[in-house]
Amino acid sequence: MFKKSILILTHRNLDAGGGASYRTVYIAKYLSNFFRVFIVDAQRNTYIVVDSGFLRRRTQQRSILCALLNLVPSILDRFLLILKFPKEEVGRFTSIMDFGIFYDALRIGIKVKPFLIMVEEYYSLMKIASLLRKIIKAKYLVLDLHNIDTLRLSRYPSVNKMFVKLIYLLEKRACRVADLVTVVSNSDLYLAKKVFDIDHVILLSNFVNCNELENAKHKELECLKGIMPRSYVVFHGDFRYFPNREALFILVNQVMAKIWKHFPDIKLVVMGPGLPCISRGRLVLMGYVPQKVLYEVLCNASCAIVPLLRGGGTRIKILEYMACGIPVISTKIGAEGLEVKNFEHILLVNSVDEIPSMFELLMKNDKLREKIRCNAIALVKERYDIAKAMKRFVDLCFQWAGSAGDEDEGRN
Repeated sequence: MFKKSILILTHRNLDAGGGASYRTVYIAKYLSNFFRVFIVDAQRNTYIVVDSGFLRRRTQQRSILCALLNLVPSILDRFLLILKFPKEEVGRFTSIMDFGIFYDALRIGIKVKPFLIMVEEYYSLMKIASLLRKIIKAKYLVLDLHNIDTLRLSRYPSVNKMFVKLIYLLEKRACRVADLVTVVSNSDLYLAKKVFDIDHVILLSNFVNCNELENAKHKELECLKGIMPRSYVVFHGDFRYFPNREALFILVNQVMAKIWKHFPDIKLVVMGPGLPCISRGRLVLMGYVPQKVLYEVLCNASCAIVPLLRGGGTRIKILEYMACGIPVISTKIGAEGLEVKNFEHILLVNSVDEIPSMFELLMKNDKLREKIRCNAIALVKERYDIAKAMKRFVDLCFQWAGSAGDEDEGRN
């Protein structure tokens, strides 16, 4: 039977990694078991074909028009920076003018005729997606909110209130244009309904692929043998993102500085894009690592520490730690939105100053460590495995695909 097509738009470069890219890529991989999936991301004159869980980037004919169109959001970025809008956030506004993505998506959309267009996180792309929908006659438009940006940005220090107001208006408008909005947690579900006054919103929680993680457990770190320490704490993320950079600074200068007084042999291993590859004393910065290496490093760690003070949505990194069977110590904001209980699935602190004493308690209490490890693995398998998180959305996609097919037959 011929599979129907889904087109996904994202302002991110998916080759660069990061938590938001992880969600986009794995949603596409899972959907590709049932539909033909195509992605247009930040790389111009290309698109990604996702088939049975495998991604292949393909090139389209190079276009001078596409290159010129791509200059529009760049010029707008510079203008907003002059107004002192936050540098790493302006793309959430300026992608409304990203006609380069529109042109690439139009070229592939005309060929594959998707019944559904999905916009990942960058809600300002919804204007472009709406226009695209009319031209290629896609029946449904879905917005996947990785977090509620209006809340997340309001937590930034010295936030530009005008920028937050603009983001609120864009986010609200995008939610109302969409046929369906998906969010990552029950708290975001409540917020989306209340703040944006919509009811066409469902939960598509953040997730991990438990099968992939199971394969990584108990493996020897063959590629890193002789490099990795015997006992280490981990933290990973996208360090091009301010909350992760802030958390790393706190972890190295406040938290680990105190932990090393009592545990001088333990090391801190940090991974993710935006980091250099440096090993100095008890600090090991690995930069970006492939998913397979990441999971093997995580599965061999003693503990994960997440000292986040701000952010939004839910942290995929915590789900990965829990699924790997390593105990997690996190601030309450770090674990926000996850259905976890303190001293059952995770150790939660009110302040980063409490982390060193919590770490000492964990390291000296084998029963507590084993209890948290077992409970965390069970919770992830029960509630946060990709197959369970995606079920309701996939069911809706099948329903919509059938409806679109009936209309096509009627026209014929």
